[in-house]
Amino acid sequence: MRPASPRPKPAAKPGAPEKCGCGYPIDECVSAPKSSKKPKPSQEKPAHPQRKTVAASGEMMALIAQGDVKKLRAHLEESFWKGAPEQPVWDHLLEALKTGKREMVRLLVTYDARPTAQDLEALKAQAGEAYPQYLRLLRQGGLPTSLAAFEEYARQIEAGKEAAEKAASERKLREQEEAVARAAVEQSVKKAMKMQVESIPAEWRKVLFEIQSQSASEAVIAGGALRDLFNDRPVKDVDIFLKTRGSERKNRKFLKSVFNAAGLKVQEQVTHNGGYSIKRNAFPDPGTQKFKVVSGSGYGRMESETRAESWKVIAGPEKTEYNVVFMSEEFAARVNPPGSKGPGTMKGIIEAFDFGLCQIATDGESIAETPLYKKDVAEKTITLDKGNSSSKEHLQRIVKKYPDWKLDEGAKKMLAYEPPKPRRPMGIRVWY
Repeated sequence: MRPASPRPKPAAKPGAPEKCGCGYPIDECVSAPKSSKKPKPSQEKPAHPQRKTVAASGEMMALIAQGDVKKLRAHLEESFWKGAPEQPVWDHLLEALKTGKREMVRLLVTYDARPTAQDLEALKAQAGEAYPQYLRLLRQGGLPTSLAAFEEYARQIEAGKEAAEKAASERKLREQEEAVARAAVEQSVKKAMKMQVESIPAEWRKVLFEIQSQSASEAVIAGGALRDLFNDRPVKDVDIFLKTRGSERKNRKFLKSVFNAAGLKVQEQVTHNGGYSIKRNAFPDPGTQKFKVVSGSGYGRMESETRAESWKVIAGPEKTEYNVVFMSEEFAARVNPPGSKGPGTMKGIIEAFDFGLCQIATDGESIAETPLYKKDVAEKTITLDKGNSSSKEHLQRIVKKYPDWKLDEGAKKMLAYEPPKPRRPMGIRVWY
């Protein structure tokens, strides 16, 4: 005998919600498997940043009393997406319990409607025999099933608040401690910088002060003198940079005034020694130097050179050699903006130097160093930053003073580079 075929399930009516095995619609049943639930349009909306809640309106209470879950959900979502979500409270949840609709309770619990332990005590006294049913609805809405469990739940919430307040207090205290530590570090840096400035020979600072006093506040000592002084190497000369006074004649007159005011005797230098005559001059004619300024990077990188007058002056009891460089107006404005003063204004000058180890300057009050200078000193390296036509000769002098320091790849290539020899003209035979 053939077994009877299973009776087909009756087709669901169009538009009817799909039901769980217990008879409740899947969207409303707590025990339905999550994979079988259909996401609602409200659940498919993108996440929205948290907004400040506002007090619930009377319209919400009216919708709860009517038992219309769909209209209540639409009302809550509308207020949420408008940027001022309404916050349901225990009174709304209590009204939902009276309707007996667990989907209404779940919706309100989702929007953070919660009773306190005192609210449950009052409910237990008022509800009487209906109290277990109310607890069951609260459980189905996602809240604890008993008063003891709910009290524990409330304690956890309070503990979380206390932990958050404690963390905020500790964070504030930590920020205050960090601010105090930063202030202490800044103070120690200033103190160390002051000591470093005071370690510069008094004669150098005196000459710089006199230059700045005579309407040349932009003047700075920069380059090799400070490099060698702070790294315990013999100092050859002191480079001082300032803006030109307008002409060679005015620059010479300016230097005479400066060294007279500093009370330093200027040594005469031999400017000519031939035949039967020897010529000497305290302020011989200046030489010219080239400085390269690089602006931009990549395809927008631009390089420009400017000439400057370099005056060699030998003065003081130690016969210190000062190399006073008068920069052109254009170059001075680019590396040292008019009216500026301080470590930031020296940055433009030292960043134009070819090697990182030379990128240090002082205005007599503070010290300016580039990160490349700090790196070279820390690692005892000589790094090529911006090469120019005289960089190889400059590098050879530095290597003699710092033989134990390493060269970076750019400096190695520059030192090893030999320009190609000129080719012999064709058709000319040379006998050796």
